[in-house]
Amino acid sequence: MNEETRNSIRTSGRAGLASVVILLFVYVLVATAAQSVHGSGFLAEHADDVFSALARDVLPPPWDRLLILGVLTSAVAAAQTTVIPTARCVLSMAAAGALPAALASVHPRFQTPHAATWTLGAGSCAWFAALSFWSTDVLADSILSTALLVAFAYALTGYACPLVYRKTGIFSGKNVLVLAVLPLLGATTLTWVFAESCVSLAKPASAGLVLGVGVPLVVGVGLLLVGALIMAARFFMHPAFFRPVKGNASRPPEHAP
Repeated sequence: MNEETRNSIRTSGRAGLASVVILLFVYVLVATAAQSVHGSGFLAEHADDVFSALARDVLPPPWDRLLILGVLTSAVAAAQTTVIPTARCVLSMAAAGALPAALASVHPRFQTPHAATWTLGAGSCAWFAALSFWSTDVLADSILSTALLVAFAYALTGYACPLVYRKTGIFSGKNVLVLAVLPLLGATTLTWVFAESCVSLAKPASAGLVLGVGVPLVVGVGLLLVGALIMAARFFMHPAFFRPVKGNASRPPEHAP
């Protein structure tokens, strides 16, 4: 979270890129080592639980059980990295008027966005319960439906970028590439991906169906419609949020990570 980082303009971006490179190195190293010791079919043979099989090569029983603790710790960390930034995003949107003001409540003692956190927790539980009822693979369908939302959101961002900066007089030199060409290229690509994904997810062979349509598509498009309804409601309840503020979005990014 760059707002809590020293020199946030550069440090957080560099840390993110470094983390990706380190993670990629670890994955490639473990995969290469596993196949070098056991052969190319080892990963496929233990696709459901490859870590336990590898643990026995590193530590004798019962110490190989320590890897289970490591995986559980990693799962907790992954859950936290999902809840914390999402709750802060809801807090920011509520403070700006895009969501109900009650979600901007901060706990007086812990100084955390407790209202947004509990709301997201309840929503996640409802999400899991609904998918468990309709889906044959909750994890896979969640990933596919989330991918639709990500493609849609970033496509809109790419289309909006040149529109936001169109009257600032900064379309010169590399700014044209950064603020117009690349965003539009990315937006066009993601639009194509979104459309193709909708077609392929309409009737997937391995997923559950809702009214004859694949669960990932129903969930993804359904959440987009819910978001559109919330946005329409906020437009009538808090129209000031949708009015452009002079000098607010006119400054281009000054530094790259």
